[in-house]
Amino acid sequence: KHILIINCVFDPEPVVSAQIGKSLAESLYESGEKVTVIAPYPSRPYGFEFKDNLDISNSINTFSSKDRLECFYLPSYRYAKSGSLGRLIESISFGWASYNFIIKSDVKYDIVYMNTWPVFGQLGVALACKKKSLPYTIHIMDVYPESISQRLSFPFKILVNALLMPFEKYILKKAKKVIAISNKMKEYLVKTRDLNPQKISVVYNWQDESNFID
Repeated sequence: KHILIINCVFDPEPVVSAQIGKSLAESLYESGEKVTVIAPYPSRPYGFEFKDNLDISNSINTFSSKDRLECFYLPSYRYAKSGSLGRLIESISFGWASYNFIIKSDVKYDIVYMNTWPVFGQLGVALACKKKSLPYTIHIMDVYPESISQRLSFPFKILVNALLMPFEKYILKKAKKVIAISNKMKEYLVKTRDLNPQKISVVYNWQDESNFID
């Protein structure tokens, strides 16, 4: 199979989602699959210096290439600081870059896996997959738009939910599989997004605490 992995952060960025994406790509490669990875140029965490800094240009940059494993940096706006507007532009920019990569690719991917910026980063992938009839799996690390709206006062809270929730529901309903990181998240997504529970798998990506409890 040829699998496309879309990660909003990736190695060498020392953050959880980046290392999950790296481990997933390497495991699939070692099991015999053909894997393509796309990600923005590294920027996380804020202030972290990447010694092997690549020249950011307007073209796609190959940063790893093997017989069955290719990884690409896509030029897009990056915003490692905290700030709603900057993060919004970053999400839209990488969503657009991902959309164009999929649309322009000659490859008919068997499955697309995305762990990317909500909501517009995810929407770009979902729209491209729909246009090219590609199944996709989406990994949910945090629940949006609630993670934003719950910090806002009325009526902005209502407005943000009303604007973003239709996109969120569309993205999850069109997915072949949804990955949640806890049972409570799964229950919440089923209830608020009207999803079939069978569509959601729970995959814990934090430490196994049983050894500490023992």
